[in-house]
Amino acid sequence: MKRDEWAGLVGRSVTVETVTGTTVAGRVYACDAVTNTLVLERPSTTGGPSARDYDVFKINMLASVAPSVDMADAPPLTTPGPVNLGHIEAAERQRLAAAEQALDRVGIDVSPEAQACFNRLAKTYGEPGRGWRRTDVSVQRADSRTGAVLWRACARRALVAHRLPCRWAGKSIVVLDGDVVVAPPYTPEACTGKDGPLAHVRKIVRGP
Repeated sequence: MKRDEWAGLVGRSVTVETVTGTTVAGRVYACDAVTNTLVLERPSTTGGPSARDYDVFKINMLASVAPSVDMADAPPLTTPGPVNLGHIEAAERQRLAAAEQALDRVGIDVSPEAQACFNRLAKTYGEPGRGWRRTDVSVQRADSRTGAVLWRACARRALVAHRLPCRWAGKSIVVLDGDVVVAPPYTPEACTGKDGPLAHVRKIVRGP
C-alpha cells in the first residue's frame, strides 16, 4: 500500500507485517509523515477491558499493511489520558540502572565455572533482603551465627554507599569493595584479603 493511502486508514482495522516477519493486528490510531511512523491501537494484554496498548512502527520497517475489517460501525478511537513524564523518566532511569548492574555481573572472557563462582558470591553479598535488617541508621544481620561485623560492613558498602558488594576486576572477583579478592582459578586458596571476611568468602568459593 502506498504511503499517501495510509492516512485514510485511521480508525480502520488492519494487519501489519514487519520486514522481520512479525505480524500485528489492530486499529490504525495515527499515521505521521513527519516522524514516518504508523501507530496501532489494540486491546491491552495486561490492563482491564477498557485498557489499550499502542504499537509504534517505522513505516520503512513495514513489509505490508493490509485492511481487514470495515470499521464504519466501530466505536471511536480511544483518547489517551495524560502522561506523567516524571514517572516515565524515573522508570527509565530505574530500568537502565538495573540493566547496567546486570551487565556488570557478567564476566568478560571467563569460564562458566568462574561465572558460577561469582554468582554464588553475588547471591550472598548482593541481596540485602536475605538475612539483613535495614534501618535509616544502620544495617544488622537478623541472627548472630555469622558475625555482625562482617554483615554490617557488607551492608554499609552495598546499601549506604550504593556500591556493588561483588564485582569483576578483569578476571578477578572483588568482594566487599576490595576486602577480599578471588583470583583464577577461583579456588579457596586463590582468595586473599582481610581475615574477617576471608574465611567466609573461602567457604562460599569452596561451594557445597
